[in-house]
Amino acid sequence: MTCLTAQSLILKYINNELSGTQLEAFLNHIDNCNDCRDELQIYYIMFRGIKQLDDDTVSDYDFHRQFEESLDFSRRKIVRLSIARKAKILILELLIVVFPLFLDYSYARERYTKGIVYTQKKESSYQINNYFNVNNNLDKYIEENRNKIERYLRKRGTSIRYNAGDQGPAIISRD
Repeated sequence: MTCLTAQSLILKYINNELSGTQLEAFLNHIDNCNDCRDELQIYYIMFRGIKQLDDDTVSDYDFHRQFEESLDFSRRKIVRLSIARKAKILILELLIVVFPLFLDYSYARERYTKGIVYTQKKESSYQINNYFNVNNNLDKYIEENRNKIERYLRKRGTSIRYNAGDQGPAIISRD
């Protein structure tokens, strides 16, 4: 920062109108340039003194100490802004790392648990007695209603596969 730029920012500094980056550059210049520091001190004392006299709020006439406290407060403000900026960057970096992991986990969970139905296993005390009469057995019932059963299963995405030319047990599988 040049002396001309720093001198143009003196009133903004006194009125607390500088942004964080402007304030940091301004204070760096003031700490390294005695001419600009002296000019800032003169303006600060003049404006603060006049303001306090106009408001009848003069309680302390040590304007030099107030000036030094103002500089210290501004330096602490820069440190707080720097810490806040680093914290924001850290949080952003964590989000960049964690969010894709969360998406991957939810995708994997959905993919590998799709179609799984969780049920609670219960023991039943009921028995099916004489559902099929003595003349009809289960195999005969299935054979007589094969078309109905296959249509029912196809609607639900399931099919029956028969072993070795309609002999042996049928296997029910998802399509």
